[in-house]
Amino acid sequence: MQAQDTLNTRYGVFGHGLLGIHSANFPWLPETQSCCSGFTGSANVGLNAGVLLEFPLSDNFLVGTRCLFSNTPFSMMTREPINNIIVNGVGRNGAFEHKLFGSYSTVSVEPMVSQRLFETFFVHFGVSIGTIISSNYSQLQQITEPSGIGTFLDSNGNDSHKRTRNEFSGKLPNPSLIFSPIIGAVIEFPMDKKKTLLIVPELFFQLGITNVISDVNWKTNALFFGISLKYSPKNEPQINLPQIEKEIKKDTPTVISKVKTKVENKLPFVLSAKISAVGIDTNGTEVPNPILKVEEFTSTLMTSLLNYVFFEKNSSDIPTRYNRITFDQTTDFSPEKVNSSNKLRTYYQLLNIIGKRMQRYPTSNITLIGCTDEQDNEKGNLLLSKERAESVKKYLTLIWNISPLRISIQERLLPLKYSNSTTKDGAEENRRVEILSDNDNLLAPIITDDTLRTTSYPTIRFKTSVSYQSDITEWKITANQNSTILKQFSGRSNPPSYLDWQLSSENSSIPKLNLPVNYSIYLKDSAQSTVTSEGEFQLNLLSLSKKRSEKRGDKEIDLYSLMLFDVKSSELTLANKLSMQIIKNRIKKDASIVVMGYTDRLGEVNFNKSLAESRAKSVATYLGKSNSITTVAKGISNLYDNNLPEGRFYSRTVEIEVQTPVKY
Repeated sequence: MQAQDTLNTRYGVFGHGLLGIHSANFPWLPETQSCCSGFTGSANVGLNAGVLLEFPLSDNFLVGTRCLFSNTPFSMMTREPINNIIVNGVGRNGAFEHKLFGSYSTVSVEPMVSQRLFETFFVHFGVSIGTIISSNYSQLQQITEPSGIGTFLDSNGNDSHKRTRNEFSGKLPNPSLIFSPIIGAVIEFPMDKKKTLLIVPELFFQLGITNVISDVNWKTNALFFGISLKYSPKNEPQINLPQIEKEIKKDTPTVISKVKTKVENKLPFVLSAKISAVGIDTNGTEVPNPILKVEEFTSTLMTSLLNYVFFEKNSSDIPTRYNRITFDQTTDFSPEKVNSSNKLRTYYQLLNIIGKRMQRYPTSNITLIGCTDEQDNEKGNLLLSKERAESVKKYLTLIWNISPLRISIQERLLPLKYSNSTTKDGAEENRRVEILSDNDNLLAPIITDDTLRTTSYPTIRFKTSVSYQSDITEWKITANQNSTILKQFSGRSNPPSYLDWQLSSENSSIPKLNLPVNYSIYLKDSAQSTVTSEGEFQLNLLSLSKKRSEKRGDKEIDLYSLMLFDVKSSELTLANKLSMQIIKNRIKKDASIVVMGYTDRLGEVNFNKSLAESRAKSVATYLGKSNSITTVAKGISNLYDNNLPEGRFYSRTVEIEVQTPVKY
């Protein structure tokens, strides 16, 4: 037979179910007594598990060993007639059973030789050498006929008032060293294309040739069936090559691509990578060799706060996505510094924002209301509701030094305004702590003056092309300007064919200098080879300072976000009305206003479109008709991650963009 693959060293673990077939011929165990005619055996189900190591002898033979732990139950029974059973004070005939049951555990070493008959089919031959490390047994006689009545006589001929006798229990006495020949068959299924990880169904038979207990005729055969997982690393040729550096110049002088390849222990050029950047315009069209135009505007950014902290199922631990700081960091923390166009990034600072504002307003108080989803283990669990609120209180008191007397706790089952807990999304939204305050300043929107940057392309797309022989174990795509990282993607397997840098929703990552943007891809494979490919695209920046110095016509762009809209509702909440009053006071007469309505992913598309329009019109009506107001129904939103409860809440929103002409 010609084998297709060379065998390599294997390491692995395995687990089996076992059928223990006990063959016996003895009346009772040593150090006990019975009138039994003899136990003859039984068949019982147990388990074993262990580790293995195999070495190749040739292309078709392996030698190895297994170390394992086994638990083997036994349950033997013999039935005999009896004529001295007392029933209502009268002796009569009946029957009883002699019972012996328990289990023993062994630790074994199994040296083996394996032969490959077909490409992935192997037969194994070996021997098991094991010792019993723990055991237990119970031995007794019990009346079975007549059923439910009758007792034994004692040694003096009197009624014992018991249906059992000769009861013994303990550890098996005098256990033997157990030797057993083994034969088996396995078939290997590779789990990756390099065939380094194998899943292997196995069937083995073990023949018992030594007694379980010394001087007792009791042997155990066993049939094993289970699975092993094996790791079989490949032996790669080792070739050390010097570093190869190649520079490729494109037709357009503004785009430069550099490829540096460092190959270790690999054949030349088996690992390679290319990366390029294209702009995606507002129509979704790819534009090669983009020149990114960035314009700066003065801007006011208002972010409304969601006053809920969400929890995982059956947990009162604050999830790690909520940003927590140390006591020493509280002095320098500022809500205005963390205000971002990415609303979730600001929201994850909620506990720190509340802590800082409670320090600013020392007479303010809050109430924490813990809630559950009322499903499964959370049903009726008011203790869990309280523990969730206590977790938030503990953070505010320990980190922010807020007096516990200023924080009261309430526990509920479902929130007062709850979502449908029979759905996964609804249950997630109900597992929360609600934060209420007697001071509106604690939960007021964050308003900051900022510089807004707009781009000619809402998205820059990085397109990749890679080739490899060994599996890729690490990749990284980085965009930077003047050595400052603007955006980075990374992973532990093959990189995707393209990745999008969403400039339109990541204002903080937009380049701030009038310099080219450099980008690169880095790859590393399982053979420790690495490769890097680089490129750049040009950038034209129209800054505020340039517009002012050239006295250009300009405009201010202010961005406001509103919430909370309830599910399927366009009714303005009190919090939204307070926020819009702030906006009304800031809008100038010559401003133009665009009101955009959004929904979360829940619900039917047409209904969500109508709901988004209703939300936008509600806001426009409240703002009044003295200005030019355009309403836009965006519908289902991809603004925020709708797989998170807070992402869905922040998507039930209206965003207001106010543009005001500026003259220098």
